[in-house]
Amino acid sequence: MIHAARAMAPACLIVVSFSSAAAAQSPLPGDISGVVVVGPVVGAGGPSALDEGLGKLRASEDRLSIAADATVVWAGDLSERIRAVASIDMGSDTQPVAGLGELYLKFRPDLVSAWKVSGRAGLFFPPASLEHDGADWSLSRTLTPSAVNTWIAEEVKTTGVEVTLRG
Repeated sequence: MIHAARAMAPACLIVVSFSSAAAAQSPLPGDISGVVVVGPVVGAGGPSALDEGLGKLRASEDRLSIAADATVVWAGDLSERIRAVASIDMGSDTQPVAGLGELYLKFRPDLVSAWKVSGRAGLFFPPASLEHDGADWSLSRTLTPSAVNTWIAEEVKTTGVEVTLRG
């Protein structure tokens, strides 16, 4: 697993470099943000499922490894009321190493009308968690999500349309 983290290290550096360069002058209209988490992992018990065992942890028994995960999110206005959001997730111990996190259009309400209609369409997580308020279902106040929110992230991400009406 250490070799996978080494392969992930350049991607993490590119993410950090691109994000800081984007803050100075972005080639895309909009905002680029991201989260990079790198750290040691030591397992207890049998071999992990990632090492073809039955263990539920990322790391195998008594073996130190380095895990790296990164998320990059781009959000930009297409018009006054339509915003596009796209995110890419990367993980050192996943195959493939990178994948699409979310990709959707967000429709903002008309602020002068009595009824506020908003929504989004595409691939996204439902608004079911107060602890996952960061970029692409990431956590801003803790390192470990609750069990129900982990399940939602794995099972409930949807491709569809969400409409909100407020009076």
